[in-house]
Amino acid sequence: MRSTISLPSLLSTSALLLAVNFLVGCDSADSSKVVSSNDSPSKVASNEDPSKVASDESPSKVDPAPSAEATSPAGENQLTIGSTAPPLDIEHWLSDGDGKFAAVTNFESGKVYVVEFWATWCGPCIASMPHLVELQETYADQGVQIISISNEDIDTVKSMLSKPYKSSEDGGPSTYGELTNAYCLTTDPDLSAHKDYLQAAKQDGIPCAFIVGKSGLIEYIGHPMGMDDVLQQVIDDKWDRQEFADSFASVKIIEKLQRSVILLASQGKLEEARVKLAEAKGDLDAEFSPMLKELEATVSFLSVEQMIKAGRADDAIAEVQRELKNGSSKLAPMWSAKLIQLLIQKKRYEDAAAKMNDLLNILPAQLLNQIAWETYEHAADSNEIPDELLNAAIAASEKAVDEIPDHGPTLDTLAHLLHQSGDLDRAIKVQKKAMENPLTAEAEIEAFLQQLLKEKEEDEKEEGDDS
Repeated sequence: MRSTISLPSLLSTSALLLAVNFLVGCDSADSSKVVSSNDSPSKVASNEDPSKVASDESPSKVDPAPSAEATSPAGENQLTIGSTAPPLDIEHWLSDGDGKFAAVTNFESGKVYVVEFWATWCGPCIASMPHLVELQETYADQGVQIISISNEDIDTVKSMLSKPYKSSEDGGPSTYGELTNAYCLTTDPDLSAHKDYLQAAKQDGIPCAFIVGKSGLIEYIGHPMGMDDVLQQVIDDKWDRQEFADSFASVKIIEKLQRSVILLASQGKLEEARVKLAEAKGDLDAEFSPMLKELEATVSFLSVEQMIKAGRADDAIAEVQRELKNGSSKLAPMWSAKLIQLLIQKKRYEDAAAKMNDLLNILPAQLLNQIAWETYEHAADSNEIPDELLNAAIAASEKAVDEIPDHGPTLDTLAHLLHQSGDLDRAIKVQKKAMENPLTAEAEIEAFLQQLLKEKEEDEKEEGDDS
């Protein structure tokens, strides 16, 4: 089924993250096909190279932010590092740490708060929940309160919280509601908090966390999976807000370049995009060169997509092979997945199967799952897929399941492939397991399970008639 803080660290992943999010993924307007490492219904999973996007430092799709000031300039409603944190106006508080935390409007001096934005459809948001629980439990006695805010209606959120959660511990939480009761999980359908925080800070990607320090100022804006060191330093009064503010502002400038270049490339203006990159090389310091290299690879990736749309699959294969030989190592998994897709498209099934087998122990689970699903779709649309390729796809899917064994959409992929291969009994077994943690793909997974069970019933009836 389709489904940390220094400037060098931020820059090393920023181009890749933006590229991946642009190509496959998750912004605050998307409600279905999101990028995830654990909990997305999407067949693509992500969110640090393609195996880590869901847990990297930068949230997806951001606009440039203003320079950090202690407070926003008069007449401007912009939020950045060092700004005074706006009061919270949240409609529904659904959990309170078993009574440990009160609803918050104004931030109390001397305490530290994490204001995190999420949504039920956002795979990376769901994947961050156990980590937020861990942080809250670690720092609850040190004046830290985590507040997660969705903008969805209360019934939608409650429905998601009632879904089963597969705990790694005996006696652990059995639903997402029980899991997130460790911190304050809320929903604010009138969007007041989103306007005061996400929009004011020009952040349109989620999950996104704001750390509010002891003096009520914004200390950090970024992905919740990348804030551990910051949170500890803020608690210990060792956090250098100004240093991070300088880095944060610089990254916003670079991300503006990224968005501009990727937009040009996506519109087919590849030469303009490359000229813009070449000009930037002369204007930017050497510390930005790794980002520029990743961005050049992103433009090449988009050029391949355009070759495919134009029916130039052979040219696309040649470009992918060139990038794999000489290009960005961080984008190598994506290039490899694209090469397999192209080989299948060109009906070079033997080459595709061999490449898939070569990458079984190299590619992350999410990309293996994506490759396996695309192979299934091709097989379902034609009757010419040889057993060699189908078996390679099954092996890739099994490897993905080994790495994320309780991820319903990944199990669903394996069940579809097994059904395609004729192994109905095992397909049913795998699809039943997928139903144990279907996430937002529950309807699709349930429908396929019923299809398999109906086929099984018909087969048994035929066997009975023959006897």
